[in-house]
Amino acid sequence: MIKRSVGPLALVLWLAFALLLFASGYLFLNACGFGWGWLNYCKSPAQVGLLEIQKENRSLLQQRDNWLTRINQAKQCEIPVPEEEHAELEEEPVPEVEEEELANCQVPPADDLLVLLDVSLSMAWDYGLDPALVQRLNDLTKQFQRAGLFDQQRIYQEYLRTEQRAKNPNKPDRIDIARRALNPLVRNLPDNTRLKLLSFAQCNVRVANEGTYSRGQATEYEAALRRLRLRESTALAKAIDELPGQTQAGRTPDRPVNIVILSDGEDSCNGDPCAAAARLKQKLPYANVSVVSLAKAASANSCIARATNGRFLEADDIDGLMRAVRQAGGQLSAEECRAINQEENQSGSSSEGKDE
Repeated sequence: MIKRSVGPLALVLWLAFALLLFASGYLFLNACGFGWGWLNYCKSPAQVGLLEIQKENRSLLQQRDNWLTRINQAKQCEIPVPEEEHAELEEEPVPEVEEEELANCQVPPADDLLVLLDVSLSMAWDYGLDPALVQRLNDLTKQFQRAGLFDQQRIYQEYLRTEQRAKNPNKPDRIDIARRALNPLVRNLPDNTRLKLLSFAQCNVRVANEGTYSRGQATEYEAALRRLRLRESTALAKAIDELPGQTQAGRTPDRPVNIVILSDGEDSCNGDPCAAAARLKQKLPYANVSVVSLAKAASANSCIARATNGRFLEADDIDGLMRAVRQAGGQLSAEECRAINQEENQSGSSSEGKDE
């Protein structure tokens, strides 16, 4: 039997293993608190009662409330904005000149806008019709009312022949131009404004309510304009008398109402539009009335504007009429108002020169 002696290398390996085993045990025991003296530092946690937990919670809540109070009472920090950036962030104020020009040339904005449209048979006549032809038609109407039974037939036949000359199929009718001018009104309304469309014609018949529309109802509004049908007579005075019953606004300064009256002629139902306008001013003292003439023959309706401290607007062409309607609705830009003010100033200067 051969005996093997333990070599130096094996002895070193055994010593290293023993040292490693001792170090590992020491580290594990030390991690749990076993050190010199074999003292145990890993004691089991003591049992905490409900009263101690509630007391600790109240203490924490009190600390939270104290911190919140200090935060709320502390002065807020403000990050200064450089002067050049601060200038960019500030809104540019509207020049006072522009505000004055807008106020001088058109009505101020209001939540309620009434549009009173003449739908008498004369609205089928050509826009821009010869004033002499219009005067002849008016004269024939007055003759018919005064004539006897036998003369009325002759006058009526002449009236029909003259009226045919006033209806050129190649020229736009007054009602077509009125529709074209009124169409943009609803699309340019402010968010809170409502437009109420009214039509009038026949004697002793109430005005027709064609609907109330906001900016988002442009399609329905334009369809209502297309549905309008012309009827005989022009009950303008009666229509004006009915306006107070069509709105709750216009009675107090905090809720005005804008009223636009479009007509191409005078009242033909023995009414007095001037007196009706004075009554309207009494019932709606805060109504802004604008009278838009669709024909030179309607210049007598300027008394409606005078009686209500409003505006009488007329134009020589279609573009001018469309601008007049937007002016009556308070929808002109500052540039357009500036041009109107300049035109009025020039015409005023010319009139003063002629008077001298």
